[in-house]
Amino acid sequence: MKLFSNELRSLCFQDHSQQAPFVTRTRFERCMYGLLIEVTAGVDGKNPESLSEVAILQFFEKQRPRADEDRKLALSIAKIFEKFTYLCDTSNWSNDGQDPRIEICRDDILRLCDAVDIYKSGKKSAATCIR
Repeated sequence: MKLFSNELRSLCFQDHSQQAPFVTRTRFERCMYGLLIEVTAGVDGKNPESLSEVAILQFFEKQRPRADEDRKLALSIAKIFEKFTYLCDTSNWSNDGQDPRIEICRDDILRLCDAVDIYKSGKKSAATCIR
């Protein structure tokens, strides 16, 4: 199984300055959706339709009560994704070869990856993993 938390960590420390901004965004989106699927896997065999907070809330409305723990991590994923896409959609950094969007979100991304890894190991609940 591919661990998207490892992929996200890798993205946090790569130099994106020579990469087309859409490539960085696409890789980030793919990793975040993969992470979301890792968190929600096995919840009635279905997946959220997107990374938006609304889609995640709708997904969990239809799930069993045990999904409350998964929901906390899933909503954290949505929050970071929305922060990143906001930076992408409102910046002019793309034109000058610099791409600080991941750098601005780095601490949030790394905390999220740690929380998902701990949660998936079964050692703690989602409530204790997310600050």
